[in-house]
Amino acid sequence: MKLSWNWLKEYVSVSAPVETVAERLTMAGLEVKKVEKIGGDYRLETEITSNRPDWLSHIGVAREIAALFDRPLRIPKATKVKRSKTSANFSITTPDIKLCPYYSANILEGLKLVKTPDEMRERLEVCGLRSINFIVDVTNYVLLECGQPLHAFDLQKLSGTKLSARKAKDAEQIIAINGAVCKLDQADCVISSETKPVAIGGVMGGRDSEVSDNTQNILIESAYFIPGVIRKTSKRLKLTSDSSYRFERGVDPLGVDWARERATALIAEFCRPSAVGFSLSSGRLPVRKSKVVMELSEVSRVLGIQIASGKIMTMLNRLGLRSTLKGGKLAVEVPSFRSDITQPVDLIEEIARIYGYDRIPAALPKISIIEPAENRLLKVQEDARNLSIGLGLQEVVTFSVINPDTAVLVDSDQANWVRIDNPRNNQLTLMRPNFITSLLQVIRHNLNAGVVSAAIFEIGNRYWFSGKDLPAEDRTLAVALAGETPLHWMNKVREYNFFHLKGVIDSILSRYGDGVERLFEERPYFLHGESFKIVSGRTKIGEFGTVKKQCLELFGIEKPVYFGEISLSELSKLNSVVKTVREPEKHPSTRRDLSLLVEDKVQSENLVGAIKSLGNNLIRQVDIFDLYRGGNIEKGKKSISFRITYQADDRTLQAEEVNQLHFSIVDSLSNQYSAKLH
Repeated sequence: MKLSWNWLKEYVSVSAPVETVAERLTMAGLEVKKVEKIGGDYRLETEITSNRPDWLSHIGVAREIAALFDRPLRIPKATKVKRSKTSANFSITTPDIKLCPYYSANILEGLKLVKTPDEMRERLEVCGLRSINFIVDVTNYVLLECGQPLHAFDLQKLSGTKLSARKAKDAEQIIAINGAVCKLDQADCVISSETKPVAIGGVMGGRDSEVSDNTQNILIESAYFIPGVIRKTSKRLKLTSDSSYRFERGVDPLGVDWARERATALIAEFCRPSAVGFSLSSGRLPVRKSKVVMELSEVSRVLGIQIASGKIMTMLNRLGLRSTLKGGKLAVEVPSFRSDITQPVDLIEEIARIYGYDRIPAALPKISIIEPAENRLLKVQEDARNLSIGLGLQEVVTFSVINPDTAVLVDSDQANWVRIDNPRNNQLTLMRPNFITSLLQVIRHNLNAGVVSAAIFEIGNRYWFSGKDLPAEDRTLAVALAGETPLHWMNKVREYNFFHLKGVIDSILSRYGDGVERLFEERPYFLHGESFKIVSGRTKIGEFGTVKKQCLELFGIEKPVYFGEISLSELSKLNSVVKTVREPEKHPSTRRDLSLLVEDKVQSENLVGAIKSLGNNLIRQVDIFDLYRGGNIEKGKKSISFRITYQADDRTLQAEEVNQLHFSIVDSLSNQYSAKLH
């Protein structure tokens, strides 16, 4: 954008030299790339940012100077021109509001063409425009003055009596003023007479209706076009102009009528027309009143300096941002030419620009050290990962999307499955509802590759529909064991069994499983035998057990596999297990062994709990040291041996007291579980 210094001073009076003004503008964000002397004037060449179309005019830049130097802004008023009925019975039809929400025009007849005044011509030339004729020069002059593009048609070259802003027809053509033959399509907006297009809306006028030195009757248009439409048309046609440059960025809606009347007044003043018609318009200007309310304290908080409220309001008012202060809140009316201001931080930026970035001292921000909030789920997840690795398990990562045909083999609960379209792989179309399929495939791959010890875990999400619009996601720890335990010089190599898996599960729950129960449950699909579900109250947290042989055969796995899942999402909602510390015991302990014959379905965990509850706070520990089935044990029963440690805090227990308590426990277990001494 090229500006005339003499022209700018017509709107704002400053005593500072042009170089100082250019520097202040640059520091405020309006970069002045070059200042050069042109005759008796100076040309300021500026770089305009895309969010500030109001700077594409002398009045817009003068408003900036007025704010920076705290000077009043003088905007010329559009002189009222006497109107009368013209001989041309012309009308404007309703525009296509998706392309042009508002279209207006003035008709002037009987013009006496004059030479462009020297001052106007010189200002245009300083701004990089050559003088063509007075009518065209006036439209360019008003464009540079207020930023609203105008176009003048030779009225006698327009066929018919109607003008419209409409969608172009496919393959419709127009020859632009610059001689370019433009092929249009339905995405373009054209200004059309009753028979043909006469201009490409917002971009360039047509050659057939342009004003010449012999023109006596004119129609001056002023309109508001949708920026995106103009941008696409200009880019597709590779046709740019001063008008398209401004319409693409968005002009001030309230400047449309002002510019039309300003141009009409200038032409009427010099050309003395025989008639000036009443304004013609159709459509509606897209003007929305906008107000931004800001806490005044936010200014000092963001900028780090104190600026008097009166100074702030003066700066904003100079920018056209009318403000009022009430109760510590600043209410600012945003003018139509500042569509870039939508939130309080935008106002703070304006205050900083006008106050001067260079006047804001550099300082390190004052930051209070606040302990970061703990993400409970991440904490539980990392603990579960570290503990699993410490127990000798290897982490694996599998796809969240699995083959539904494979999932059907081990899971019959398909009602809540989350299926997706996967054009890259039409076999992977199911978001995994559990990890059994994925981990069995990993186990199979490892065993087939000769790995004798496959102990793996994975942490990831599983998915299902829970009656809501979007699927539910659950962060889950899955564990699978198969083959032999790792070779170690201190331990014998054994096959993995259910109790290895139970040990892993118990280790995880021991940290975060406060209030967790393990309930025996015969799973309906992939688990069987000694299989359990993990619950807290009525909430299911997980399950673990032995994978059914039928499922293993489907995957070609011959060795037993033990599998479990724990919902880390649910586990993270539970209280952590509180670790207690006791003083060293002052009195000796004594031990008694107890072998019981019980039904096979009785869980040893329940027996241990019952023994502890019957101990009158004198039982310190209950350990299972033997489990036996078969031989002379009746089928459907088992023999379990317990070692019970008795101890008191305040005395040494006597043998009679221990024996009495011990046999009372035997009697209670006999009544409760039909247990017999063995």
